[in-house]
Amino acid sequence: MEQHVYLGRNRLKARYIDKYKFLSKYYDSHEIYVRSTDVNRTLTSAMSNMYGMYGENARPGLDYPNCTDCWPKGFIPIAIHTVPEDTDYTVNADAKNCTRQNDLQKLLQETPEFKQMEKDQKKLFDHINKFAGDNDKIGPLELWKIVDAMYIELMWKVFKHNTLK
Repeated sequence: MEQHVYLGRNRLKARYIDKYKFLSKYYDSHEIYVRSTDVNRTLTSAMSNMYGMYGENARPGLDYPNCTDCWPKGFIPIAIHTVPEDTDYTVNADAKNCTRQNDLQKLLQETPEFKQMEKDQKKLFDHINKFAGDNDKIGPLELWKIVDAMYIELMWKVFKHNTLK
C-alpha cells in the first residue's frame, strides 16, 4: 500500500494535478472514475493510489468528516468501480467469456508461424515454467501473466528468484 500511496502522490498527482492541471487538486467525482479488477489486492491498490493523489489536499468538513477521533485525517472515501471478472474486458486481459478473443487465439495457434515460435522458444518456456509454480502453465499466450511481476521485481530490486538478478 505504501508504494501505491507514493505512486498516487509522486506520480499521478504530480502529473495530472500539478503539472498538466488535468484534474483539480480537490477530489471531484465528476472528474475521475476509478476502475479496478474485483480482487482485494487491486482494490486496495486503487484506494491507496487515490489517497496519495487527494489525501494531502483533503478538506475536513467538506471532503471527509471533521472529526479527529472518528475519521482518519485526509481519507476521502472514493468509489472504486468493478465489473464481474469474467466479463471485464477492459482491465482483465484474460476474461474467459470473450468469444472473439478466444476465436482469435485459436486461429493464431493454428498458424505455422506460431507453431514454429513455440518450437524455437521451447527452452525458454521450460525455464519460465520451472519458476512459475504449479498453478499456471506459461506459454506464449500466458506470458503476460508474469511480465508485470518481473517488471515490479526489477524496478524495486525485490527478487523472488535469483534468475532476474
